[in-house]
Amino acid sequence: MRKLLQLEERLIIHSPKPFPFLPCSIFSGLKIPSRYTLYLISGTKWIPGYFKSMSAKRIASKCPIEELLVLIGGRWKPVILWWLLSSEEPLRFKGLRQRMPRISQKVLTQQLRELERDGLVRREMFAEMPVRVEYAPTPFGVKLRPVLRALDSWARKHVIVRKGRS
Repeated sequence: MRKLLQLEERLIIHSPKPFPFLPCSIFSGLKIPSRYTLYLISGTKWIPGYFKSMSAKRIASKCPIEELLVLIGGRWKPVILWWLLSSEEPLRFKGLRQRMPRISQKVLTQQLRELERDGLVRREMFAEMPVRVEYAPTPFGVKLRPVLRALDSWARKHVIVRKGRS
């Protein structure tokens, strides 16, 4: 089973021409249409949680930007990461809510769970009463700092200026 998981981590799904075809039935838990073929990709790195949430959209993709958007896509994930990366110490749930007043508690919880599942955020619980939970970026999440800075500078130059003209 361990070899199967290691093999699963180094695969991408592609369509029409079969190369080293692997039958989809050997991969338990993956719902892959039989018309797709699995290809090994040498040198690919494991992304935490990648194969846990396989969908048809992710199967057909080979674009790195799409893969990045799977990790940080959505309305709130980049904002959550921005606040966690800009803070010098780990933030508690309430602190994140105060920094983002328009996000609901349910959505913040969902987004933090997804970021934790994908290995971008570390959640630490303390055995205190009441229970204290802190969130901090993982080393993998810290690598997104230049990406978020570039998005921030682009937005400040183009999006905010455009709103000011309207």
